[in-house]
Order: sequence, then structure tokens, then C-alpha cells
Amino acid sequence: MDKRQTNNCEICGELFTDLPLDEECSCSKRKDAAFYVNSDGGEFVWNPDLNAEEGEIHDFYVIRNGEMRIKATDGKGNDYVLRYTEDLETFGITTDEQLYEASTDEENFYWDMNPWYEICSDDDVYNSDVFDDLDKAIAEAVRLRKEGQYL
Repeated sequence: MDKRQTNNCEICGELFTDLPLDEECSCSKRKDAAFYVNSDGGEFVWNPDLNAEEGEIHDFYVIRNGEMRIKATDGKGNDYVLRYTEDLETFGITTDEQLYEASTDEENFYWDMNPWYEICSDDDVYNSDVFDDLDKAIAEAVRLRKEGQYL
């Protein structure tokens, strides 16, 4: 995992660390971890120290963890397995609202596996809760950082 690869918003290109937590960029409509599944395994989503050298910092950042597997059927009866963000987009789902709306139809949109967020540090995975909302995960990472809680 390269923590420097996903620090820009995938939609607007805005650097996450340039935005105050109370300000929303255009990606504010994509907070679900499903919109950060670009490969197998964990992916870095938010890191406040982009310019630090490897091993130089002991800070907290947010990763997307877990795999996604959604069994979906379109309006024509075609079946799909959605594993990555690009699969969701191809299926026509580009916002949290659309994702949640589709998820209410369990007959045509079934979550077999879902991704989530975790807080990590440079040293290891921080023993944190699992988060389903990006803002909440970032807020917790910022809180831990301000309190100086390092592994």
C-alpha cells in the first residue's frame, strides 16, 4: 500500500488535507467506503502528512479495508457482480444517495461483502473501531493525532 497514492479526491482532485473538516468538496457525495475500492486489500484514503519520508512520522491515517462484492441485477434482468468502484459507476451508481437507494432493493442489489474504514498509524493498524463513514473516520484520526496518541 502506498499511502501517497489516494490523498486527492478521486472526483474533484482536491487534496483532502487542504480542506477543513467542515468544508465539503464535490466528493462529499461519496463518503461510503464502496467508492474507494480500486484494488484488493487495503487502500489509503486520507493521510495528513503527504510529504513525510517513509518511516519518518508516527501519525494516524485512514484506510479502506475489506473487499466489496455486490450481486446486482439491472432493469433488463442482467446479473452483475460489483467488486470495485468502477463497477458501481458502470452500473450507474456514483453517489452515496444512489448507493443507499439501490441497497434498499435486496432482491436486485445484494451485499455479499462490504468494505469499511479503519484508522492506522505508520507503525501498525491502530486498534480502532470500524467506520462506515469517511468523515467520522477522519474526525477520529484527527482527534487521536491532537491528543498525541501514538502506538
